[in-house]
Amino acid sequence: MGIKGYLILMSITTLVAWSGWFLVITRIDPQVAGAMGFALFYFSLFLSLLGTFSILGYLIRLLFQRHRRGHSYKVSTAFRQAALWSLALITALALQGQRILSWWMLVMLVVAFSMVELTFIALQKQRQQEN
Repeated sequence: MGIKGYLILMSITTLVAWSGWFLVITRIDPQVAGAMGFALFYFSLFLSLLGTFSILGYLIRLLFQRHRRGHSYKVSTAFRQAALWSLALITALALQGQRILSWWMLVMLVVAFSMVELTFIALQKQRQQEN
């Protein structure tokens, strides 16, 4: 699949995910649905954010890194970072939903996800030096 096909497929699935999240918001009563309603809310929001951030990340890389590496590198990096950002936002939202999110916990969350990203970058550079 080429990059155009990837962007079309990712855009369609992202629109479906946003539609699913909107349906969860409008059709599910959290007091009646219980844990399953919250799980659907967080999962559909995660997928929506993942698709949106992935597409935006790729397009930003395409604009600012025109001559650096190929499309597969840009797509994989954008998807990885989109997954991390989405997971961080969902985690923060879930913590806030439980009323346990504080500024220092948010700082720890950002530091933890930054360390994960830095680990990926270090492993990538190590693989490049070996090749």
